[in-house]
Amino acid sequence: MVENVENAMTITQLKSQVDGLRDYLWSSGLPNPGDHVEQISYLLFLKMLEERDDEKAELLGDKYKPIFSGKNDKYRWSKLLDKSGRELLIFVRDELFPFLSKVDSNNEDVSEYFHDAVLKITKPDVLHDLIQKIDNEFPLEMLDNDTKGDLYEYLLSKMDAAGELGQFRTPRHLISFITEMVNPQIGETVVDPACGTGGFLIASYFNILKNNSRPATLKDRKAYWGDLLNDEKRKKLEHSTLYGFDVDQGMIRFARMNLLLHGLESENVKRKDAIAIEYGQEEDKQYDIVLTNPPFAGRIDKTRIKKDLPIIATKTEILFLGYAVQLLKDGGRCGIIVPEGLLFGNSAAHKDIRRYLLEKCDLQAVVSMPSGAFMPYAGVKTSVLVFKKGGSTKRVWFYELHNIGYSLGSRPMQVKENDIPDLLEKWKTKALSDQSWYANFEEIRDRDFGLSAGLYRPRKVVNSKQGSPDKILEETLKLQEEIVEDIKNLKKMI
Repeated sequence: MVENVENAMTITQLKSQVDGLRDYLWSSGLPNPGDHVEQISYLLFLKMLEERDDEKAELLGDKYKPIFSGKNDKYRWSKLLDKSGRELLIFVRDELFPFLSKVDSNNEDVSEYFHDAVLKITKPDVLHDLIQKIDNEFPLEMLDNDTKGDLYEYLLSKMDAAGELGQFRTPRHLISFITEMVNPQIGETVVDPACGTGGFLIASYFNILKNNSRPATLKDRKAYWGDLLNDEKRKKLEHSTLYGFDVDQGMIRFARMNLLLHGLESENVKRKDAIAIEYGQEEDKQYDIVLTNPPFAGRIDKTRIKKDLPIIATKTEILFLGYAVQLLKDGGRCGIIVPEGLLFGNSAAHKDIRRYLLEKCDLQAVVSMPSGAFMPYAGVKTSVLVFKKGGSTKRVWFYELHNIGYSLGSRPMQVKENDIPDLLEKWKTKALSDQSWYANFEEIRDRDFGLSAGLYRPRKVVNSKQGSPDKILEETLKLQEEIVEDIKNLKKMI
């Protein structure tokens, strides 16, 4: 049956139907793309929840207390299809959402999902039409997890603005190469302390599946990956491998939905302020892997900062880098995206966090990304730090990405130029090239622990004994252009 549905309804058609829902909400007076994603997510979750509840009840029998049983049967998705007008609106807003936010501990993930949820659709006919459209056009129960996950990630990609706290969705192609560099393995725990929509957690899941698949399986759909995992390891992967938290409850909802639609449990994704003191907050545990893109340019009052962070500062990127080190077990690995300013800032806190990183960890790579890599969300220039906790840094491998497979404007489009495959190939041996080089600890220390790739790029020497005067002049001009470009980039950062 899955194959029949997929033949009749391709992922392209499903994406088109998502666009149709968004257009309908926009034309109905809800213009914010973030609200589109949120409201559609609520309704998709409701549709999926009835199916999941019935499956659990059948599988677990008396061990499971169904959500939709007895007097609560009226809250089923299928019951909504019989309602219309203001009755439907009032029921969903004033009864259904509050009910789901307080379901028993048997379904903690559901109550967490609907905690503080608000129905922003205020027109009864719009809510009715949207429910009917989702029921008719999205046969979730007949789609595999791979297709459902792709569909939801497409919906998430339509959030084209950063949140109030400076967080934004990390493009999938950037998440993929960072995850591949850190390379999570089965049996390791993975955490993202600023998980947003859960992109790094999903990428880690597929990286582990890929590492445990027969070559023939990898040529097929992702739904069949991981065929070398036994039942025990697969259960561990799905229930006790992926962890995430975020300060924004809305982002937690998106992350939970993303995991659920990929066939994963989401009980380990929770709301939490990673770097601030919160009443009743549980003590941090340590993990094998940290993969994260924390908020840029955020600030926090010093009185709210956790007292045990290694470097206390008001800039969130400094706090998150120190926190990422703390979250790792000894020998654990991290891939973290940071704004370029963290790598060359002259404040005492900037220098202290870089020193701390180099002295407490083995900083293995700094990957410099081009300005505009995060458009349309932000134009800030960023780099990726890949490090291992324990020991100290002897030398750092730098790689300068010029092209990432997408244009760098306000509406990114896929392009042929892409240095990421070359980066991943050279990462295996940390090879040298025109785009990759080393700097040892002493060099970095002598530059106030600066970690900008351009600080250590080897300068080409023009040999006057070789080539014609025209050739020498051409190489000299090219060298001058590189220097000017470095100065421009530094000026933008400042």
